[in-house]
Amino acid sequence: MKKVVRMGLIVTLASSMFLSACSNNEKAGGDEGASNEQNEQSGQNGQSEQTDNSTGKKMTYQEWEDSWESSPYPDLLPAPWDNAKKFTEEYTFRRTPDNVERNFDGKVYTEGWPITKEKIKLKVLARQDPMMLDIKDNYVFKKLEERTNIEIDWTLVPTEQFQQKMNVILASGDLPDIIFGGSLTKSEEMRYGVKEELLLPINDLIDKYGTWIKHTFEVRPEVKQSITTPTGNIYSIPAVYNNYHVSMGMKGWINKTWLDKLNLQVPTTVEEYYEVLKAFKTQDPNGNGKPDELPLVGSPGVWFGNITGFFMNPFIYNGDPDHMIAENGKLKYAPIQDGYKEGLKWLNKLYADKLFDSSVFTMNGEQLQQLGDASEQIVGSYPGGYYGVALGNFLTNPRSDDYVPLPPLKGPSGAVNGFYNPYMYANGLFAITKANKHPEASLRWADQFYMVEMASMVWRGRLGIDWEYAEPGMKNLFGDAQGVYVTKEDSVGSKPNNVFIHPIAPPYSVPLKEISAQNAAVGVGGSAYEANMTKWTKELYEGHQIKEPIPVDMYSEVADADEYAQLSTVIQEYVRESTTKFIMGKWNLDKDWDNYVEQLKKMKVDRLVELKQKQYDVFLNVK
Repeated sequence: MKKVVRMGLIVTLASSMFLSACSNNEKAGGDEGASNEQNEQSGQNGQSEQTDNSTGKKMTYQEWEDSWESSPYPDLLPAPWDNAKKFTEEYTFRRTPDNVERNFDGKVYTEGWPITKEKIKLKVLARQDPMMLDIKDNYVFKKLEERTNIEIDWTLVPTEQFQQKMNVILASGDLPDIIFGGSLTKSEEMRYGVKEELLLPINDLIDKYGTWIKHTFEVRPEVKQSITTPTGNIYSIPAVYNNYHVSMGMKGWINKTWLDKLNLQVPTTVEEYYEVLKAFKTQDPNGNGKPDELPLVGSPGVWFGNITGFFMNPFIYNGDPDHMIAENGKLKYAPIQDGYKEGLKWLNKLYADKLFDSSVFTMNGEQLQQLGDASEQIVGSYPGGYYGVALGNFLTNPRSDDYVPLPPLKGPSGAVNGFYNPYMYANGLFAITKANKHPEASLRWADQFYMVEMASMVWRGRLGIDWEYAEPGMKNLFGDAQGVYVTKEDSVGSKPNNVFIHPIAPPYSVPLKEISAQNAAVGVGGSAYEANMTKWTKELYEGHQIKEPIPVDMYSEVADADEYAQLSTVIQEYVRESTTKFIMGKWNLDKDWDNYVEQLKKMKVDRLVELKQKQYDVFLNVK
């Protein structure tokens, strides 16, 4: 059964750390105002290998870093995250002792902690997420204040009010030093950064102080591409999400119990799928003697639940929200291509044969789950990012066992176009305003969230409380190697608390594809849901991804932003309405297609593509 234990799948992060010494910088030892007793309280002592700390022997910063206890599984992780340290709280929140030599550039220490010689205070405007009980009393942020010498003066705004409140504050001129967890949009960065210059460009700060942000750019260059504006400047940093099965999240689901009863195989082509739907319609697979089966259902209100996504892809790729296709760096508009027309013909045939009805265009998520949970099982198949889109309480719903994924279906031309989105970020989670008197310290404060041990704390919580290293012999996700660690029941992310900071922090972690293949512990305390989703993605979707995915969100020039938004809104609505009419037979594809394309031309679809191309060119040309 696809039943998920709350103790979710967990993966470890690891890396070696280095900082180049700046030869002209002042050599300084630790925080002059911190005693050994204070250092012990802040947690850098207490591990068996730190003998040089107790003797006071002078150490280089790298020698001190190297002295920490290794992870139980240092060699299981892919480079450059191998040679991991053990992610104890002492290590995660370590302060650098006085006997360790560090570089100080006159403003901040460029390595180690604390960040500043004297304590400073920063005014931070932040989103108050409901999973975080009281950010001012949050365990992680209190530990970071001790560690960094930076006190945070929080201004907290509930999530649903944040964008409006942020706009009011920025317009008032009474600026915070930092905007944190605010999910600044691309248009807001262009407005407040490029046009109004209320946000500082942080390129130079990243180059000088962003050790782990730069490391992210090296491993994932598309992250830098995605946050660089057309002016070449960066105004914010994101959270970088790495979820293997989500990157290929446009999936279809089919009732395997019905297939078995009718002695049918999981279809792999559009022709086979059509025949299966007809069998579901006519052969009473639920066995109640009534013609109540719904061979295909869907909902535009759930994740990838629109039938013109997964079921259009066999004819032409339609996974981009703006319906764009990229070929060798050049964009085309999918809804005016011949492949889209052929896909509409096929969907019209399904509709005419009553294999689905018009509710697929208007149904919301709750209505879809009501169909899936009906007293008599009536749902045969549906599109969706996971099998639970059509099932209430899917983690414990016994019907979850009945549905298995459809592979990306092969179209009449032999094409198999699997969805792919490697650009998974939460935009704009950290930005510095022009009012900030300590931008160097602020950037170093943000950079620590990209460190692997902090990312582990942000996502997983505390070693020994929220998670443990896997026992020797506990296999990974695919059962082909040692697992790394597992979470405990009622772990940090399971309910609101004063430890969890993931909803607003901008962490970076090891790409989940590599973790899933090597390091995700499953079994006692494992997540069957994540295991199944990742296993199915690897078996059925890996290798079929489109070759040139387009980022969902890219920057428009300030002068183009309003025009692009207006054109996109009007054209997308016309395409949605027209697609529905073609599928339902209200418009005839042979007679009305040319008029439809001509109308889109009059609505300036070519200009829309031109503006989108400008965005894509900026993205591709970032170095």
